[in-house]
Amino acid sequence: LHLSIRRQRQMCIRDSNIPDQAWLKDKDSRYILVNDAFIAACRLPESEILHKTPADVWPEEWGNKYIDTDKRVMEQGERLRYEEWRHTEDGTLRWYDTIKTPIRNEQGEVIGTTGISRDITDRKMAEQELLASRTQLRELSAYLQVVREEERTRISRELHDELGQALTAIRIGLSVIAVSYTHLRAHETPEH
Repeated sequence: LHLSIRRQRQMCIRDSNIPDQAWLKDKDSRYILVNDAFIAACRLPESEILHKTPADVWPEEWGNKYIDTDKRVMEQGERLRYEEWRHTEDGTLRWYDTIKTPIRNEQGEVIGTTGISRDITDRKMAEQELLASRTQLRELSAYLQVVREEERTRISRELHDELGQALTAIRIGLSVIAVSYTHLRAHETPEH
């Protein structure tokens, strides 16, 4: 029964049509099983991947990181999920959402890890575009606020100047009326 369950798991990983990279490793981080997407990502034949560690399959920096995360999953006995990025051979930056899970035997002992890594580059690019858009929107909003304040100040000045001119004209007009009235009154003869 144990062998048949193991074989079913192997078949699920190996023959899956998922576009995500999937793998199964032993307690020494050696690949026991990988799917077609994983083989394509490594750009190596399956025979050069199986029974090798990530340090043998990937560039040294990545390989060491993968071994460290494998150890962490096995020591803690818990699933680990993280995002990572890698440059492809042509220099393109690709982002991945990676999940590693401990594999246990019948006694509950951790005997290896299994994992899946999904390319999330499109999502990351959309997030970056959204962030850039929000930044532009904030900048535009701040600019519009400045323009509004400048317009209010300009309108206030114009109103102040126009009102000041109108009041000055009224004052001059009243002064003329007052002088004329005083002049008229002074030339008037008393009728008593």
